[in-house]
Amino acid sequence: MFPLLSRGARLALTNFIDFTHSPEVAGWFASDGASPEDEGAIFLVDPEAERAFDAFGGPVRFLHLDVPNLWRLQAQEGLFLEAPEKFDHIWPLDRIVFPHIASHSSIPRQHIYPDKKSALEIALDQYNVMRPRRVAFDNLLEHMQSAGGVLIEVSDEGQVTKEDALAVPPVWVAGPNERWDEIDVNSVGPTLAESLLNSIAALTELVENRRSCTNLLTVCSDETEKLQKQIDRVWGGMRPHPYSAEHIARCVVATTKLQRAFQHVNMSSGE
Repeated sequence: MFPLLSRGARLALTNFIDFTHSPEVAGWFASDGASPEDEGAIFLVDPEAERAFDAFGGPVRFLHLDVPNLWRLQAQEGLFLEAPEKFDHIWPLDRIVFPHIASHSSIPRQHIYPDKKSALEIALDQYNVMRPRRVAFDNLLEHMQSAGGVLIEVSDEGQVTKEDALAVPPVWVAGPNERWDEIDVNSVGPTLAESLLNSIAALTELVENRRSCTNLLTVCSDETEKLQKQIDRVWGGMRPHPYSAEHIARCVVATTKLQRAFQHVNMSSGE
């Protein structure tokens, strides 16, 4: 299948141009947000022509990447063409140009830009939160030293024996590898009253049944929004990893109890 590019697709400030293997995805990008009077275009490149690119000098090649847990790339069936900035001037692309006659798309937007985060994307979010904190802490230490402060560093000289060291099972070291087309992102979990969120047995069975789903359950309580967000975070962070169903169920119960305990506390006042 020819790699396809949609006119109007966002191009990064690099020599890598976004393409897709899917005609449906290319059509989606060519139509997204368009008005009836607009025209769309799908550009095509014959992969066999890659051998002829060498005649123009410089790196011109397709990059096929399969990054574990990178759902957006998988959802868009994406690949990249590494090419000079004015590639179309030296190698005219075949194209299909068509008028827009309707705004309807057979592909929901969340199937192009997933609204659920994979384990990799959650880890990247955590990194983006922790990195500036670490930089700020290092700057604080540097400021204290420049102001004449004395820093005392206490460290362990490696007295931990092999027997004391934590043995990490290989399944944890490898981490999850979930593919977008294997994950259920559409189904919504059953609606449970808050009182039912204390049953470890019921929650354990629910976890076992929905292990491949990005949504565990829908909360029905007075503090629905806050509690729902907390449970969604627990589920998103634990579901892809080899926690047992009971471990996750106990964490949901504990989260519910903590949310109930703090729901009437004004944290901003220092309580």
